[in-house]
Amino acid sequence: MAAAASGKMRCARFISGTAAIEVVEADVPSLEGTPEGTVLVKGLWGSICGTDLLCVKQPRDIDDCPGASFHEAVGQVVAMQGAEEHNGIRVGDRCLALPSNYIISGTYRGVDPELADKLKSIPLTGGLAQYFLSHSSHVFKIPEATTVPLSHYAVAQPIGTVLWMLRKVPNLIGKHTAIVGQGPNGLVLTHLLSNLGAKTVIGIDKVPERLEVAKAMRATHTVLVTDHKQAAEEVKAITDGQGADFVFEMVGHQEDTVSECLDYAREGGSIFAFGVPHKEQYKIDYQTLFRRNLQLSGSVFPLTLQDFPLGVDMLAQERVQVAPILKNTCTLGDAPDLVQSCLHHKDRVVKVLVQLDA
Repeated sequence: MAAAASGKMRCARFISGTAAIEVVEADVPSLEGTPEGTVLVKGLWGSICGTDLLCVKQPRDIDDCPGASFHEAVGQVVAMQGAEEHNGIRVGDRCLALPSNYIISGTYRGVDPELADKLKSIPLTGGLAQYFLSHSSHVFKIPEATTVPLSHYAVAQPIGTVLWMLRKVPNLIGKHTAIVGQGPNGLVLTHLLSNLGAKTVIGIDKVPERLEVAKAMRATHTVLVTDHKQAAEEVKAITDGQGADFVFEMVGHQEDTVSECLDYAREGGSIFAFGVPHKEQYKIDYQTLFRRNLQLSGSVFPLTLQDFPLGVDMLAQERVQVAPILKNTCTLGDAPDLVQSCLHHKDRVVKVLVQLDA
């Protein structure tokens, strides 16, 4: 075990009662008392997820920790509990690392139950911090010889979550697809659907600037929503009057778009809901869902030990290009302002990268 860092660090925390974050000083997390394989990660790059924008408005108990809810993070392992190497991870490795509060939030799919119990004992830390805790089982090494900018690997986390959804989608070759919401995850999905051989990849959004990015992420068509019914007619025109075989709801945080997706789908089509809900119950046009023989599926929490390392591989092999969505970069000290831009200025910001060690 290498000597752990000590002293103070800077990190983000939610400001209670406000939809905002602040950067504060806190103790560097300690490995004392943690299970074997727990690692201390020095944060290098982080990014802001749509889930974080919901959590900043509706914080969970597990977000009351250094680094808050932020969970898309690239760093370097600087210390490890109880071993020099664990699960193929060594001190000094650069990696995509899942912070401990993200691990405890429920990413145990495919994880041995005994290991899951041990992971729950790791103190809560989030990823928007100069140091945070993770575990070697949830740290995915970045190739040393990579030519891809290190910051881009923060997007391996959302790629992994999208890959989990795509595991549940049948063969896409020659199919019509529609992606409702061209935020960061919607844009990643747009790219992947193109890779998977969809005949049409229709990016749908209310923000014109995001549709321009969608074209760079390989959308075959874009639809600007000013009137939903008109947008649905445009989708039908693109898909030979039928509607999309597969519709993906990538917005979340509100309920209208779930029902709107029904109008974009063909008879017997499928809707996949990826966007995180902001409340327990949603109203939905069940009559349309039933009468048109549509299928509605949710998607959350990937196969951690498979989907995230695949996301790293796809970036390293340059099968996915994420540069078009990464136009906004800031230091940790500027992150509070960029969070507000993400919330209120979607025409200016798509995906924010935060340099954690600057």
